[in-house]
Amino acid sequence: MAVTFLLGPGETASVIQAQAEDPGGQIFPLTVEYFGAVPNFSWLKQIIVKLPSEIANNSEIRISLKVRGTEENKVTVKLKP
Repeated sequence: MAVTFLLGPGETASVIQAQAEDPGGQIFPLTVEYFGAVPNFSWLKQIIVKLPSEIANNSEIRISLKVRGTEENKVTVKLKP
């Protein structure tokens, strides 16, 4: 997922909201655990989210992000147990 934002001075990952949608359309809020630089690639940022156990049996989900209330594009993620 290409992220087109940066955190402003004093902002934390709390301005980022994430959610997953299963194939049946059920929405699951995701906890954003980290936003920051990828080790050894300071110009590249990553977001780490925690997936709930309720979606563990799905083969794929769609993840979307909202930053300061603006929704980014959704991305399909394939899951493997």
